[in-house]
Amino acid sequence: MVFFFNSVLLLCIALGSQLGAIDAQTTRATTRSPASCVDLVDCARYGRDACDTSLYGDWGSQNCPAFCGICQGVATPGAPCADTRGDCNMFQSDLCTNSLFSGFVDGNCRKFCNKC
Repeated sequence: MVFFFNSVLLLCIALGSQLGAIDAQTTRATTRSPASCVDLVDCARYGRDACDTSLYGDWGSQNCPAFCGICQGVATPGAPCADTRGDCNMFQSDLCTNSLFSGFVDGNCRKFCNKC
């Protein structure tokens, strides 16, 4: 029963992530100077969707300017090689190989799935 629930939950999350990626056009905010280019929260925990202004408005540019790559004159760091969830090993076996789950994997289980 738990396996079925996890599978359904993962599918819903992945499909939502895929649909959001298809429908949303990511718009970058105005660049910031290096002095003000500091993330205020653990932005990797929220994933790349936090940078999508069509989903979250200016939240990403205000709280995660370095993570979202809007810093002027500062090298933008790549996505960290870490999992934002502690239960990646609990999902179905094709989590890392099924393209339906790629959005979920990129935002949550990059290290577990060897995507970095």
